[in-house]
Amino acid sequence: MPVTPFRPTDRANLAHLLASYRTWLLENTAEVAEAERVGVEIRNLKETDWQPQGYHLARAADGDVTGCIVMKLVDDTVLISRFHVSRPGGGTGRLLLNYALQIAASQRVRCVELDTSIKMVAAQHLYLSLGFVDVTKEHDAPEAGVIYFRKVLR
Repeated sequence: MPVTPFRPTDRANLAHLLASYRTWLLENTAEVAEAERVGVEIRNLKETDWQPQGYHLARAADGDVTGCIVMKLVDDTVLISRFHVSRPGGGTGRLLLNYALQIAASQRVRCVELDTSIKMVAAQHLYLSLGFVDVTKEHDAPEAGVIYFRKVLR
């Protein structure tokens, strides 16, 4: 299953995947504000100027988009967001996260950071299995119900 940067031709497939993520958020976490932010992103999807920053997509053999991850470079840190897969448990999440870690390492960044809801237990296990550390206590203003993770690369 390949992972590739977002292309304008992916817009409809990515919008569909993000809409399913938005629905999942509302049904499983009741995070209305975050779901609204996802809705805004769906309406404003566009290719970014700087790669590897932006959306990256996992694709099934038939080309269907099965997962996404957003990487944003801030100083010497890659921030990960919008990490979602349509078929949990099939290895797509691990594939996407390993891809992001490889991109970050190739850019010689210091660390990769992300956060997740306390309700997303499977995601937490994945992050820990790949060497991320819970840094919630180090966060200046942690959001209620959110766990913050970091992986130092160098």
